[in-house]
Amino acid sequence: MNETPLIDNLGCTINLDLRIESPETAISSATDDDSAKVVTYPKSFYSTPDVAINVNNLNSGDYYEITSESETGFSVIFKNSSQTVITKNFKYHAVGYGAKEA
Repeated sequence: MNETPLIDNLGCTINLDLRIESPETAISSATDDDSAKVVTYPKSFYSTPDVAINVNNLNSGDYYEITSESETGFSVIFKNSSQTVITKNFKYHAVGYGAKEA
Protein backbone atom coordinates (compact mmCIF):
# COMPACT_ATOMS: atom_id res chain seq x y z
CA MET A 1 0.00 0.00 0.00
CA ASN A 2 1.66 3.24 -1.17
CA GLU A 3 -0.05 6.32 0.20
CA THR A 4 1.34 9.81 0.67
CA PRO A 5 -0.36 11.87 3.37
CA LEU A 6 -1.04 15.54 2.56
CA ILE A 7 -1.05 18.17 5.27
CA ASP A 8 -3.36 21.14 4.67
CA ASN A 9 -2.73 23.03 7.90
CA LEU A 10 -0.19 22.77 10.69
CA GLY A 11 0.14 25.04 13.68
CA CYS A 12 1.51 25.50 17.15
CA THR A 13 0.53 27.63 20.12
CA ILE A 14 3.12 28.78 22.65
CA ASN A 15 2.07 30.36 25.93
CA LEU A 16 4.74 32.39 27.70
CA ASP A 17 4.26 33.62 31.24
CA LEU A 18 4.39 37.36 31.94
CA ARG A 19 7.61 38.18 33.75
CA ILE A 20 8.81 41.26 35.62
CA GLU A 21 12.45 41.97 36.43
CA SER A 22 13.23 44.63 39.00
CA PRO A 23 16.29 45.05 41.23
CA GLU A 24 15.84 44.87 45.00
CA THR A 25 18.12 47.86 45.59
CA ALA A 26 18.78 51.02 43.62
CA ILE A 27 21.49 51.07 40.96
CA SER A 28 23.95 53.95 40.55
CA SER A 29 24.23 55.34 37.04
CA ALA A 30 27.88 56.34 37.62
CA THR A 31 30.42 55.15 35.06
CA ASP A 32 34.14 55.89 34.76
CA ASP A 33 33.78 57.75 31.46
CA ASP A 34 30.37 59.49 31.68
CA SER A 35 28.89 56.94 29.28
CA ALA A 36 25.51 55.26 29.59
CA LYS A 37 25.02 52.74 32.39
CA VAL A 38 24.58 49.24 30.95
CA VAL A 39 22.01 47.10 32.77
CA THR A 40 21.92 43.35 32.11
CA TYR A 41 18.93 41.26 33.20
CA PRO A 42 19.65 38.21 35.39
CA LYS A 43 17.80 36.10 32.79
CA SER A 44 17.17 37.15 29.20
CA PHE A 45 13.59 37.68 28.09
CA TYR A 46 12.11 35.83 25.11
CA SER A 47 11.68 39.19 23.34
CA THR A 48 12.50 42.81 24.20
CA PRO A 49 10.52 43.84 27.30
CA ASP A 50 9.01 47.24 28.13
CA VAL A 51 11.26 49.19 30.51
CA ALA A 52 10.29 51.87 33.04
CA ILE A 53 12.76 53.83 35.19
CA ASN A 54 12.04 55.11 38.71
CA VAL A 55 14.21 57.93 40.07
CA ASN A 56 13.37 59.68 43.33
CA ASN A 57 15.73 62.64 43.21
CA LEU A 58 15.39 64.24 39.75
CA ASN A 59 15.78 68.02 39.79
CA SER A 60 13.97 70.37 37.47
CA GLY A 61 15.45 69.91 33.99
CA ASP A 62 16.99 66.50 34.74
CA TYR A 63 16.10 63.73 32.32
CA TYR A 64 17.20 60.28 31.19
CA GLU A 65 17.55 58.43 27.91
CA ILE A 66 17.04 54.68 27.53
CA THR A 67 18.92 53.13 24.61
CA SER A 68 20.05 49.74 23.33
CA GLU A 69 16.95 47.94 24.58
CA SER A 70 17.07 44.20 23.93
CA GLU A 71 16.00 40.93 25.49
CA THR A 72 19.24 40.91 27.51
CA GLY A 73 19.18 44.45 28.94
CA PHE A 74 19.37 48.17 28.17
CA SER A 75 21.48 51.30 28.66
CA VAL A 76 20.44 54.47 30.48
CA ILE A 77 22.09 57.85 30.86
CA PHE A 78 21.00 60.75 33.08
CA LYS A 79 21.60 64.40 32.15
CA ASN A 80 20.73 67.82 33.55
CA SER A 81 19.22 70.76 31.67
CA SER A 82 22.71 71.70 30.41
CA GLN A 83 22.98 68.19 28.91
CA THR A 84 25.81 67.34 31.31
CA VAL A 85 25.94 63.70 32.40
CA ILE A 86 24.91 63.35 36.05
CA THR A 87 24.85 60.44 38.49
CA LYS A 88 21.49 59.24 39.82
CA ASN A 89 20.32 56.19 41.74
CA PHE A 90 17.47 54.40 40.00
CA LYS A 91 15.41 51.25 39.81
CA TYR A 92 13.95 49.74 36.68
CA HIS A 93 10.96 47.55 35.93
CA ALA A 94 11.21 45.36 32.83
CA VAL A 95 7.95 43.71 31.82
CA GLY A 96 8.03 41.01 29.17
CA TYR A 97 7.47 37.35 28.44
CA GLY A 98 9.38 34.15 29.01
CA ALA A 99 13.03 33.52 29.72
CA LYS A 100 15.78 32.26 27.45
CA GLU A 101 17.91 29.47 28.79
CA ALA A 102 21.61 29.44 28.00
